Amino acid sequence: MAREIYVSRRDGICKFSSEGKRLRYAALEGAGALCVGKEQLFCALDEGYAIVRLDPQTLMQQTVFSGGPGIVQLMLSVDGSRLYALCADADSVLMLDAQD
Repeated sequence: MAREIYVSRRDGICKFSSEGKRLRYAALEGAGALCVGKEQLFCALDEGYAIVRLDPQTLMQQTVFSGGPGIVQLMLSVDGSRLYALCADADSVLMLDAQD
């Protein structure tokens, strides 16, 4: 069972407990697709043209990646080393090093 639930809104990201209590909110204009795993949190911004890695506890930005057009879904590889981004507008998938 999940310990926390992350929700993106156009104006930011909310972190909730599994009971539904809001634990934290971070303003993040243009927040879209989210991916959580391996102690990492990623969010596509500005219709996917940027992807940020956030600290899952504090929701503070750690790294910014260049994205692609219309990212609608993010997924981590099993070992957490690669981030895949599905770009609906370009009909393609980006593969990024999840650490750098």
